[in-house]
Amino acid sequence: FRLLSRLNHCCKPNAHAAWNVTLQRATLHALAPIDPGEEVVIHYGGGGEGATREQRQAALRRAFGFACCCDLCSLDPDLAAESDRRQLELASLGRRLQSRPADTLALVSRRLILMAEEGIRTSWDTYGSAMHFLGSRGDGKGAAQWGSRAAMCAAIALGKDSVVVRNFTQSFAGREEEWIAAGKSLKEHGYVVLDGFCGAHAAGDLTAQLTALYRTARGTSEFRHGAVGGGPEGIGDDVRNND
Repeated sequence: FRLLSRLNHCCKPNAHAAWNVTLQRATLHALAPIDPGEEVVIHYGGGGEGATREQRQAALRRAFGFACCCDLCSLDPDLAAESDRRQLELASLGRRLQSRPADTLALVSRRLILMAEEGIRTSWDTYGSAMHFLGSRGDGKGAAQWGSRAAMCAAIALGKDSVVVRNFTQSFAGREEEWIAAGKSLKEHGYVVLDGFCGAHAAGDLTAQLTALYRTARGTSEFRHGAVGGGPEGIGDDVRNND
């Protein structure tokens, strides 16, 4: 605590501090690569989603007595307005998800997109909303897929030994053979096919985005029909055509 208490706040942090019940000690995990000499910063309010700049500033002044001047709070007016719009929508989606509505998966997909645009990496609860929704509908396989994503996200910020991670992994207990087979396929062939992995809504969004990209860049060197390549990181020179 003597070290953690000296960490500064940032509305778009590169690390996450939490209490680990299993270890009975406070932990600090990097949310993103941190360069040598770069300051390690955390969000004093937790995840940081669902609050506009004015709301964040008021909360920090009230609780800690300072005005935040981080990159997110110092955006140009137009960009700040866009950020506030996303934050307000995040808050609205969070409230709607509490009742597990019929369009939960669509709301989750939308919330994850907004969080990515805002640079928010503490999204395990959002993944968990989809997991619990599908579990309540009797879709064990779908719940396991969303639970695995929630677990991976939580492990980054809280550690693999966190109770939160353990609770999520229970949702896909007993499906180890599927994941072992997937791992073997990745190792042997470089790819794996998992039916319904991203869910119907995310798959639909991806299809729409790729269709729009194809229409915009059709015939250019950047995007060609049937061209797949770039290697695992998208930067290689290998391109395969399957027209």
